[in-house]
Amino acid sequence: MSLTFQYVLVRGSVSRLEAPDAPAIRGSQHDLDGWTAFIVDTDNLLNLAELDQLVATSSRAHEVVLGNYVETSDYAYCIGASDGGIDFRFVINPRGAEGLIEGMWALEQCREGSGSRPWKPQVVEHVAAWLAKLGRATSAEDVLRILDRDWVYPEEGVREFVQLLGIPDIDWRWVP
Repeated sequence: MSLTFQYVLVRGSVSRLEAPDAPAIRGSQHDLDGWTAFIVDTDNLLNLAELDQLVATSSRAHEVVLGNYVETSDYAYCIGASDGGIDFRFVINPRGAEGLIEGMWALEQCREGSGSRPWKPQVVEHVAAWLAKLGRATSAEDVLRILDRDWVYPEEGVREFVQLLGIPDIDWRWVP
């Protein structure tokens, strides 16, 4: 499986994504046991700065939001937000992101968000804080295991991360 896609997961069952200051998305919507998935049409993907803005802005109205982007077999970019701000960002397969404009941007955001060049230790703490807002916890080792692994298909790393958080995963057949 090798795909390029992006989606946003919103806690709760919602009829539309509330993000007035963010770019509009075109795609499909699906209910997932306490969450709503918004799958962006592959012909209308947002750039990663727009995806960041969408996730942060929508978290004002929707409590907690998770956004994911996968670039074929190269890398994945994951964003968690709450209360209108980004709580964490990370890249799965960082080496696959190097040399790609959007990938390099994503890596820079990870460094800026953590305040240091080795961004993974800070990300683990930020994921734990975000997850606490859901009344859940996970171990630092489990998150680092996902971040440190070289994934053949980064979407599998995204899937494992979403499952680790206890969030229902999307049905991959929904990705156009």
